[in-house]
Amino acid sequence: MFLGGIMGTTLFGTSATWDALVAMEILLIAVAVVGTAVTLRRFGELRRAGATLGVALVLAGLWIGILLYVADLVIIKTRPGANALAEVLAAAAPLGSAASWYVLIASVALVLAGLVATVLRMVRQTTELDRQRQALEDSESVLRSVFENVPVGLLIKNENHVVERPNRTYTDWYGFDVDAMIGRRSDQIEDFQSPEEATVMNEQERHVLTTGNTLSRQVERTFADGERRILNITKFPIHGPAGNIIKVGSVSVDLTEQVSAQRKLEESEARFRDFAEVASDWLWEMDADLRFSYFSRRTGDIIGFDPTVYLGRRRSDVAGEDTDQAKWRRHLDDLENHRPFRDFEYQFMDGGGNPRSARISGKPLFTEDGRFAGYRGTGTDVTEERRAQRARDAALRAAEEANRAKSEFLAAMSHELRTPLNAILGFSDILANDYFGAPGAAKRREYASDIHASASHLLDLVNDLLDISAIEAGRTALSLAREPIAGIIADCAQTMTEVVRAKGVDLETVVPGGLPPILADRRAIKQTLLNLLSNAVKFTEPGGRIAIMAENGPGMVRIRVSDTGIGIPPERLDDITAAFAGGGQSPCAGDPQAPYTVEKGWGLGLAISRSLVEMHGGAITIDSRLGEGTTVTVDLPEYRAPAEVV
Repeated sequence: MFLGGIMGTTLFGTSATWDALVAMEILLIAVAVVGTAVTLRRFGELRRAGATLGVALVLAGLWIGILLYVADLVIIKTRPGANALAEVLAAAAPLGSAASWYVLIASVALVLAGLVATVLRMVRQTTELDRQRQALEDSESVLRSVFENVPVGLLIKNENHVVERPNRTYTDWYGFDVDAMIGRRSDQIEDFQSPEEATVMNEQERHVLTTGNTLSRQVERTFADGERRILNITKFPIHGPAGNIIKVGSVSVDLTEQVSAQRKLEESEARFRDFAEVASDWLWEMDADLRFSYFSRRTGDIIGFDPTVYLGRRRSDVAGEDTDQAKWRRHLDDLENHRPFRDFEYQFMDGGGNPRSARISGKPLFTEDGRFAGYRGTGTDVTEERRAQRARDAALRAAEEANRAKSEFLAAMSHELRTPLNAILGFSDILANDYFGAPGAAKRREYASDIHASASHLLDLVNDLLDISAIEAGRTALSLAREPIAGIIADCAQTMTEVVRAKGVDLETVVPGGLPPILADRRAIKQTLLNLLSNAVKFTEPGGRIAIMAENGPGMVRIRVSDTGIGIPPERLDDITAAFAGGGQSPCAGDPQAPYTVEKGWGLGLAISRSLVEMHGGAITIDSRLGEGTTVTVDLPEYRAPAEVV
């Protein structure tokens, strides 16, 4: 255009005319640009379509052409001579007309260029749209395949609860044809769900459509094969392009196997808890640091307090004193090296501060990657078992000791029996054969007295043996009656008069008046007191004193036989009344600390006395001090008439 201005000035020699024309063209071009901008803004969707350049060229050309054509016709031709500008334009009419054609040609060129650019752009856009359409179709195919083959039930409904699309899993579950479901509500599908369930489902879907929230619930449904299945159904909103909720989706997951496994696990755990609670044993667990992490409830029943106080503590922290340290070292070595163990026993203190014994077994636990995770095991309260074992051991030792004592008794008894028998036989032979000539009356009386004493001693031994054997065999029967204790004591004192006088000791009886009678076998009680008095005389030195006393006690009569004899060693007091344990023992002359030697008798009298007293429901106790004497106390229940018995 500016090049055209220069050429015009040269050709026409009138620069002013040409300048006016150029100014007019510039003005028209400016108007065309403004019009193009307004048009593009008006039809902005074309820009979004990607054809901006071509459309801009086409519009610019059209605007320039139209405006120049209008200016040429209206301004120049219809209003010649209107003013100076019109004259100038009229004088330059041929030239202006040519310029207009130049502009129109340029405009046409712009239009063609714009059309070409637009066509090329549209071709590119079409290719891109085809590619995007293919990608979209591929994506839809993948989604459709996933939708149809995913192992969960999928269902899409519109805002009116009408089924729009179920997936294959959903229709296979219930045995429905797709066409039988699409276009219908759930309550319109035969044998699909009960009216009550359909109402609940519609309310949930309405809630999802209204609020946009997701809802889940568990239900039981009957599948086409007749099996009841447990489903977790989740309702979720589906949004449209504008962001509004237009549909509701449903995802149904079959939880039957999981629920069944969970129920079996719960049943197993319940069974385990029941076994743990009713079992006599308790269960425990330790963590990787060998600290208690679990106790069954049974543990508290055994130990007498809440076992959780032991949580976080090691077994060695709660165990009581144990002298077998080697045993503990072996156990701790097993734990540190993660070895299983069985029947390890230790002691602990229960809630009452009493020692108890436990026997435990444990198995190490490891993770899947082989890391040590702790121990799990059982514990058994063996306190009573240990007590019974100790009692059995004590009884066994007592039996062994009794057997040993009986063996010793029988060995010594042979001597005791032979001694009087030898005397009887010897003196009898002397009397029969007159070895010392015609025996005088005095010598004969002496020998006869020895024979009588030996025979009496032998008779006592035999009677004692018979009595203790009868008692141990349970063949001794008591004849109980109302007996005054004063009379029994007086008879016993009278019987011991000659024996006491011969030994050179004093015998004193202290029996107050008013003593209640006792329920007793007179012969048995008399035998008991005579045995006690005989022992007192036997182990009391000449010049000593023996006393028999009686007193009234609460519901019983107490009899004491005391002496000032040699006494009994403390270690013998516990077994002195046991049969065959050895009875009368005296120290060697002049040495109270010397070993004790057997004198006459083997303590059968004390054993018989204890048994007879206990058969009456009484008790016998012995208190003795070496070198000071012995006191034997007999407690016998007093007599009560039948009407007094409560």
